[in-house]
Amino acid sequence: RANSMSKIHADDSMDLSTHDFLSLLDEVNEVEAVSVNGVNVGGRTSSLPTVMEAAVSMADSDTEYQEMSTPTATTTTESGRKLNIVPAPPIYTPARLRQENKGILKLAIPWMFQSVIADGSSIMSVMMISHFLGLKDMLVYSNVWFIIYLAFVVNDAWYNALYKHVNVSAALETTDGYTAAGRYVKIGIIGNIISAIPLSILSIIFIPQLLTAIGYHEAVAMAARPYTAVAIANNLFDTTTGIVDCVLDIEGHAKWGAAYDFWDSIINLVATFFFLMYVPCTLWMYGLFTFGLTILSSIFYFWITWKRKKWFQQYKQGLLTPIAKLHWAQIYKLIKMTGPMTTDAIIGNIEYTVFTVFAASQGTAEAATWILLSYVWSAVGIIPDSFSAAASCRLARIISNGEIKVAKMVSTQSMYIATCISIVCSILMYVFRHQFVWCLSLDETLEDMILQVIPYICLCYPFMTVGGTAMDLNDALHLYKRAMVSMALVTTFVMVPIGYVMTYIYNFNIEGLASAQCIGYTAAGVINIMFFMTADWDKAVTKAQGISGAGSPYEKYEWDELPNEVKDAAEQLGYTQGIWEEEEENNLSSYDELTETQKFAAARLG
Repeated sequence: RANSMSKIHADDSMDLSTHDFLSLLDEVNEVEAVSVNGVNVGGRTSSLPTVMEAAVSMADSDTEYQEMSTPTATTTTESGRKLNIVPAPPIYTPARLRQENKGILKLAIPWMFQSVIADGSSIMSVMMISHFLGLKDMLVYSNVWFIIYLAFVVNDAWYNALYKHVNVSAALETTDGYTAAGRYVKIGIIGNIISAIPLSILSIIFIPQLLTAIGYHEAVAMAARPYTAVAIANNLFDTTTGIVDCVLDIEGHAKWGAAYDFWDSIINLVATFFFLMYVPCTLWMYGLFTFGLTILSSIFYFWITWKRKKWFQQYKQGLLTPIAKLHWAQIYKLIKMTGPMTTDAIIGNIEYTVFTVFAASQGTAEAATWILLSYVWSAVGIIPDSFSAAASCRLARIISNGEIKVAKMVSTQSMYIATCISIVCSILMYVFRHQFVWCLSLDETLEDMILQVIPYICLCYPFMTVGGTAMDLNDALHLYKRAMVSMALVTTFVMVPIGYVMTYIYNFNIEGLASAQCIGYTAAGVINIMFFMTADWDKAVTKAQGISGAGSPYEKYEWDELPNEVKDAAEQLGYTQGIWEEEEENNLSSYDELTETQKFAAARLG
């Protein structure tokens, strides 16, 4: 048998996890029979080739992920005791990769659809305001939402941190996990409201001064305040309901949500069109009308999802936890992750804000064009960005299960697919650029300036997508602090200096600012690719499994109450009844010292 094993190790095509599994079988004393997934493959009654045939059959099978992710092995000793062996992580197969790609698309397609709907609705709103209310109101609308976006970066970072924690907690698929996820959602709602109130007040007070500083006429600046109050109330309501809604995406109802958003947007746009056509109104009246539509839509949405379909049932216990009983450990984890993510968001937006000042120094038309270009950037990146975000979400779930090999394959393929999607979207934007710009403005000067910048964006965005996808995947690997530092350095020492030189030394117009953005984001992407290639995947698994706050689902069990497969996983890690029940000193190895098989056993324990 030893000779046969040496030949197997010499074969590079053999999967390492199979070696670990066979080595584990060797360590079992006095084995009479071994079966894998119910098939007799080893022990005194069968030979090594039979074991190998069974392992290869498992690797080549096109079974579903649920069937092949937790193969079971049982042994029978001479004393008659049956021992369940926890094998190494699932053998990588093309079928498994297809399964994970389906999981990504299951999230990505609805998210793409929702993003297209959201951005399409924004562009249609700009078009209707520009055509019905005039250029001044269109500029106020675009700039107010731009400033709200900048002012509420803390809330965006809070939501992103919350989503990661809810996603990882729900991945446990236990009562404790769902309860922890529900508590995270409730903490998220409270934190969002607390942080939004002072930001809202400051935005309403200082919006005229901000618009005047950018370079707009006083009439435009003063007209912004009433609409800002309505827009901020709308934004607070949207972000709060969005926090609750994130649960449905995680639970696999994103497709239903995308369909609901589609019809909701169609109804809102049609209602808004007739409102603007037949009702003489100002911009703040338009905002109040759309806010009312949002409230009615949300009430109907949660009546369906909460009351009728009961999709929040598993999270209900956590959501209804009294405020006084919320776990401070969970609040601390959210704040700890929100801090660097907020810094990253601020740094990322400093570049766009500084460039807005640079554009305003060139003239009011340039400042307006720079704000409208945000719709172009968004339109090109809707689909690739949604795909990379979905890939990051899926990667986080795979890592939380300790499946490093599968995670590496999925992430590499995701970068390739996202880049190909970005190339297609850039080509489409370039081909239909005239039609797209017509939707934004009827002013010939603004149209001409936007059309001059679009080729830069279309040429550079695929390069930016490679690095952007790597950045999203690094978030799943818990490398967001590195990404934050790299983005800060690139913004400070690459992007802003290039923009300054282009504007004030070479006297280029906003094309110079667009090229500075492309160079800067591509440089940041290269750095994130380096981080991704040198990532410590074992460390990422440790962080992912410790982030849920729910602990092991078996930590409250006595030793004799543990299921056999869980008890055997614990024994592989060195647990005994005394150590488990804390009657003996714990001298177990640290996570970094575990073998691949033991790490999978640790994942089985949660």
